[in-house]
Amino acid sequence: MSRLKPLRSQLLLLVAGSIVPVLALSFVLGYFVLSHEKDRFQEAALDRNRTFVTAIDAQIQGQIQTLRLLATSSALTSGDLVAFHGEAKRALETQPDWRNIFVLDLSGQHLVSARHEMGTELPRAADSELDSIAYVVSGRQTRIGNLTPGPKKSFFAVPIRTPVIVDDEVKYVLQFILKPEALARLMRAQDYSSDWSVGIVDARGALIAHLPEVEPGTRLAEPFAASIAARSVGWTRGRTFEGIDSYFVHQTSTVTGWTVGVAIPADQLRGSGYRAAGYMLAGGLGSLLLAVLFAL
Repeated sequence: MSRLKPLRSQLLLLVAGSIVPVLALSFVLGYFVLSHEKDRFQEAALDRNRTFVTAIDAQIQGQIQTLRLLATSSALTSGDLVAFHGEAKRALETQPDWRNIFVLDLSGQHLVSARHEMGTELPRAADSELDSIAYVVSGRQTRIGNLTPGPKKSFFAVPIRTPVIVDDEVKYVLQFILKPEALARLMRAQDYSSDWSVGIVDARGALIAHLPEVEPGTRLAEPFAASIAARSVGWTRGRTFEGIDSYFVHQTSTVTGWTVGVAIPADQLRGSGYRAAGYMLAGGLGSLLLAVLFAL
C-alpha cells in the first residue's frame, strides 16, 4: 500500500504536467475565439450598414434624375415661370417624399414655389444655404444639402439642388425639398433589431433621421462624431441617446455625403463571444477533472 502512494503522486504529477498546457491552451484559444467573434460580428454589422447606404444612394439618385429631367423643361429654360409653376405642381403630386419644388435665381432668391401661387412674395434662401447655391452655380453640379430648418423651425428638410443651364450658362437653380420622414421610412424597412439604434447624419453631424425616434437636427455624442470625422468607415464604442453602452459602426456615402450609423448594445456583442469562449474553457476544465479522476 505504501508503494501505491508514490505511484499515485507520480500519476497525479503526470496528469498535471499533461493537462496544464492543455488548460493554458484552452485559455489562449478562448481569448482568440472571443476576438474572432467580435471581428465576425463587426464585419456582419458593416455589411448590413453597407447595404443600407446603397439603398439610400439608389433612392436619392433616382430622385435626382427626376429633378434633372424637370430642369430641362422648355417652360423653365425659356423663362416662362408661370407655365413651369404648373409643371412643378404636377411633378410634386407624383413625389410623396418631396415637400416642395423651388426655382431660385443665382443670388438665392426664390422665384417659384410649387406650394404657393405665382405672385406670392417668397423669401430669399437662408444665409447658411448660400454657399451650397453658389457651388451649384459655379460648379454646374447637383448638390445634396444638409438638414435645414423650415420657416419658424416648424419642420426640418433636406434641399437638393441642380443647375438649369441655357446656352451654356446657368440661368436658374432648381431644387426639391426632401422630407426626413422618407429616410426614416426606408430605415424601418431594413428590419433592424429592435434593440439597435440606427441613424442618418448629414455632413455637419446633425441627425436627419433616427430609430428610435430622436428630434431631427440633434447632434451626435462626441465619441461617435469624432469617429465619423476621422474615417469614412469605422467602429467605435460609446453610449447612445438612450444611455446604452454600445458599439457603433458607421459608413459615409460618397454619393450623399451622409453617414449611416448603427449602435449595437455591447452586451449583445460580448454575449456570443463569451459563450463560445466559455464552452472551450469548460471543455478544458472538464478534461482536467476527468484526467484527475482517472489518475485517482
